[in-house]
Amino acid sequence: MVAARALVAALVAGLALAGAVAPATGAVPASEGEPQTEQTIVVTQEFRLTPDRPGAIDIRWEFDVPEAVSGVRPQLPADAANPRTDGFTPGAGTTYEWDGVTETPSLTFTVPVNETRNVRGPEGSDGDFVFADTGDWALARNDGVPFGYTYRGDTAIAVQQRNVTAGSGVAGRAMVFLGAHEEYTRAAHGQRFRLVVPAAADLAVPRATLFDSLTAASDTLRVGDRDPQLLLIAAPTTVDWGVEGLQRGDRDLYVTADERVDTPDNAWLHEYVHTRQRFNLTAETTWLAEATAQYYAAQLTLRQERVSFREFARLLRRGADSRFSDAVLANPATWSTANYHVGALVTGALDRRTRLATDGAGTLQGVFRRLNERSGATSGREFRRMVRAAGTEAVAERASRYTETTDRPPVWSATEHSEAYGPLPASIRRATDGFAVSGPYRTGSLPATGPARVVTGESVTVNTTVANVGGRTGAYNLTLTRDGRVVDSATGELDPEGTAAVPLTASFGEPGSYTLAVGESRRTVEVRQPAVPAVSGLAADRDRVEPGGSVTVTVTVRNDADRPGRTNLTVARDGTAVERRTLYLAGGGERTVSVSVRVPAGSHRVTAGDRSVTVTGASDETTATDGEATDGASDTTATDRGATRSGADTTTGGATPGVGVTGVLLALAVALALARTRGLGR
Repeated sequence: MVAARALVAALVAGLALAGAVAPATGAVPASEGEPQTEQTIVVTQEFRLTPDRPGAIDIRWEFDVPEAVSGVRPQLPADAANPRTDGFTPGAGTTYEWDGVTETPSLTFTVPVNETRNVRGPEGSDGDFVFADTGDWALARNDGVPFGYTYRGDTAIAVQQRNVTAGSGVAGRAMVFLGAHEEYTRAAHGQRFRLVVPAAADLAVPRATLFDSLTAASDTLRVGDRDPQLLLIAAPTTVDWGVEGLQRGDRDLYVTADERVDTPDNAWLHEYVHTRQRFNLTAETTWLAEATAQYYAAQLTLRQERVSFREFARLLRRGADSRFSDAVLANPATWSTANYHVGALVTGALDRRTRLATDGAGTLQGVFRRLNERSGATSGREFRRMVRAAGTEAVAERASRYTETTDRPPVWSATEHSEAYGPLPASIRRATDGFAVSGPYRTGSLPATGPARVVTGESVTVNTTVANVGGRTGAYNLTLTRDGRVVDSATGELDPEGTAAVPLTASFGEPGSYTLAVGESRRTVEVRQPAVPAVSGLAADRDRVEPGGSVTVTVTVRNDADRPGRTNLTVARDGTAVERRTLYLAGGGERTVSVSVRVPAGSHRVTAGDRSVTVTGASDETTATDGEATDGASDTTATDRGATRSGADTTTGGATPGVGVTGVLLALAVALALARTRGLGR
């Protein structure tokens, strides 16, 4: 009897899933009334990074074998390499045999981690990786520890598997993350959410927001039992992933860290919905797995007021795209990615029709629940029966039409949605569209990233858009704070689907560093004193004019600083201001100013900044002709009919036209007489 039981046990392999306590698969129950004890084989599976060999990790299996067990036969993965044993010897194929002596025999081996595949549909992305190891971190699958065993006597044998990591890491039932990370948890609705954020990952959504979305979905989706614990891994985006998310086993999933929850393509909820599925489907109904995940991820996100109905409807509208015109949901060979897109549209249409037909008493969640409860595979006929039970015969007929033909349901309106699901409440969403600067120096947009740099006297405007994505009219109230103090605000009302542009402005009179905030959006503003531009050029359009005439003086002012500047420009003639102007220039800017300057007789100095030019007020008759004869007089210049002007560089000389020798002698005699008279007066 004992030998027979041992023989049966030797032929049965026990597979312990990670963290589970499995029954003794090799045990045969004792006869009725016969006392029976239980012993446990404890299997510890340890995962270890191998930084010197990126793309692979080491796994170590250690068995704590109880006294009643006489044989243990583990089977290594087909792609395992470099096996190292303690207490095991090679057997047939990839199996190993326990030597029966070593108390805690172990097997250590290396397995490749990098796994790629081409994924199509909303779960696909531009990359290829499904699992990856960079050397510094690894996101790998956990396939458990397959082994068989034999035992002695009537003792019941249980199997318990423990999963651990060597160094920093987290080992789940079906997935493993190795590397530096932080772990966060939240419990709600009988579930414990365990979020792993690797040091190499930059989570795009605040953790609290992510937990809020997941726990709300946990409550709303009432389709059967919830797993007591979920492992959620934010996959670092330094790898070119072939998927946006992946759920494996009953309770493990990862989503790339850059995915958000305010989109109808909510990958976090998509993978969460998969954890609630216990479907056993046939080829006719296998479309339901991705269709329900896609639809409920979008519908729950809409219910959480994280997207507008317009965005929700846009996702459904993909199912009516012409590229899926030949797809039949009941025939997977025609799909491409129709199970996601057409499937979501059909699932939504059946949900809405069920609600309308039952005045809200029935929903497609009832079908979801029945799918989970069935142990046998669900055929297309069984699915239609479930739809009929949740709704009506008319809804079941639509299910046949939309799954067995290429007919598509129309996408419904927001009003039609409200009739079936109830009106969505007002939900005001705010978005920051950018920052602008205004003031005497400049007006325009500021760079989208980094600190906003301005100078005193300028104002910064936060361009904000508010939208009502709900189903009722709602009020908005926006405030702009500067270092926590309100400096501007705006209120108003929006109808459903209404939007409004709301600018909020803050001014800055003192240099310093400030923080502007509208809700959760924040921006640092660095304020400095304005620069002082300098005169870089000064020129006159001519250097001589008739006395009392004007010249046009052009002044070039340049700001070589990296910020706006202001200068008080003064254009002066002989130290007397002719024109005063205040000029504002952007950083690196240049400006020219033209000023008309009147020029009296004589030579004058015109200045601007540290630059100057000389201009002269003189008629053409006072200008020497550089040796040319004038009216027959060689090498002479006539000036104001022979008179000498004070302050002018002029002389008299030569003969004045029309005056003869007699006149010259007479003038000479008069001069001599005057000289004598002045001499006598002394």
